[in-house]
Amino acid sequence: MIKIVRRSLWLGLVCGSILSLSASPPVIGVAQSRGAFFVNNASVPGTATILDGTSVRTTATSSDVSLKGGERLTLASSSEARIYQDRLVLTSGMADLNHMSNYRLETGNFQIGAWDSGAHVRVAVDNQKQVKVVAIAGNAEIRNQQGMLVARVLSGTALQVQAVGGNKAVLTGTLTMKDGKFFLTDGTTKVTVELTGSNLKKLVGKQIHVTGSVVPGETAAAGATEVVAVATASPVAAGAAAGAAAGAAGAAAAGAGAAAGISTTAIIVGGTAVAAAGTVGGLAAAGTFSGGDATVSR
Repeated sequence: MIKIVRRSLWLGLVCGSILSLSASPPVIGVAQSRGAFFVNNASVPGTATILDGTSVRTTATSSDVSLKGGERLTLASSSEARIYQDRLVLTSGMADLNHMSNYRLETGNFQIGAWDSGAHVRVAVDNQKQVKVVAIAGNAEIRNQQGMLVARVLSGTALQVQAVGGNKAVLTGTLTMKDGKFFLTDGTTKVTVELTGSNLKKLVGKQIHVTGSVVPGETAAAGATEVVAVATASPVAAGAAAGAAAGAAGAAAAGAGAAAGISTTAIIVGGTAVAAAGTVGGLAAAGTFSGGDATVSR
């Protein structure tokens, strides 16, 4: 009888251990730092195992994370993020992602991913919730919470984005026509949209400035991300496209852009203000994006 009880207890302990292990998040990588950092709010001197969903907060130095999938992440000093097997959720500060492939970064209202394999992307978020994205190598894409593509970031360039609400569209680019449909690729966001409206045919082939609104639930033609109902469309002189975009974006987003704290040179697309933020070199020189141990400017 005693043996049976002991055996039952032993089996119970073994089964309990197996269930406990199976319920634990999987190990997804390793984090290293030259100084102390916090893992799930516990101070760690230099190296820590990263489980799926681990919270990491850096102090005076950056922390490097190597994931089993081959991704390389660097969390800058004074930054905080939660790391998952398929994404990094950046709460504050700056993160650097290399060999992204299908990995993505989420912060606030945006998802940043690789447009092509092996992209190297740096992302910073400030107290005003403006998100700056720089494509160091390869190309990146920025989507909003609904999965709508709001901007592409080409290699060696950077954009600043911020959610402003609504469904306004303020775009500048060359109008094209295919199979009876009208298309425009915005010069800042590099996003192609389908346009609907009257009197567009006479503007085909011209650089134009468009204001309008994204049509919710409308499926765009192949090659376009969204359908935009045009309110106004006017030709732009070859050398004045940037100035026109700036002026019209300021007019279309007079309240929204100012409230968001983003420059009124922004392009508005689907409730997102997008502003060109310079090149990799320019941002590094300005201190907005800097090396591994630099703190993001506040």
